[in-house]
Amino acid sequence: LYDAVKKLVEGKIHRLPVIDQKTGNSLYILTHKRLLHFLYINVWSSPPILRTFHELLSLQFLEKQQPSYMQKSIGELGIGTFDNIATACENTPIIVALNTFHERRVSALPIIDAAGKAVDIYAKFDVIVSCISCITDD
Repeated sequence: LYDAVKKLVEGKIHRLPVIDQKTGNSLYILTHKRLLHFLYINVWSSPPILRTFHELLSLQFLEKQQPSYMQKSIGELGIGTFDNIATACENTPIIVALNTFHERRVSALPIIDAAGKAVDIYAKFDVIVSCISCITDD
């Protein structure tokens, strides 16, 4: 699991195929979302099987199992982009958003209003949905 996460982060990729070493068949596609879901369910939250155990020992057991960085803020850890953030507005053409995704190597753009306030987010996936919607409407 550590090696997979390392490849996702170092390679700046969003999907990692898990390959069967014997057959060469793809077994699974690991994504950031699936990885975070797995970690939340199995490491940082109370799994249903262990609830009785946790009730006996208290939830402090789980807190002790969490890495110390889980209690720090995103800012403290320096995760994310805080300066020169790529944005779009509601009237930004899709082709401009696509260019921004490519040039800035980002997967989502905050949508800001005239006051500069974030009102939504436009992700690469939304582009696909928009394109499919346009094709089926024509």
